[in-house]
Amino acid sequence: MNISKILVNGKLEVITAKNINELLLQKGITPTMKGIAVAINGSVIPRDNWKSKDITSGDEVEIVKPFKGG
Repeated sequence: MNISKILVNGKLEVITAKNINELLLQKGITPTMKGIAVAINGSVIPRDNWKSKDITSGDEVEIVKPFKGG
């Protein structure tokens, strides 16, 4: 099992996900949901690359998703 320490939306987390797709699933986010954007170390990662883009210790990940309300 690969364990990494990363920042997710500014909070330190210990994860076992090896890529963006797995990280989203571990956080209870459906990767196919519309309106989600993910950036690693300041670079937006296209949805088509979420299964192939590895996450490594020290990465800073920003996950943006729509929310209800106004």
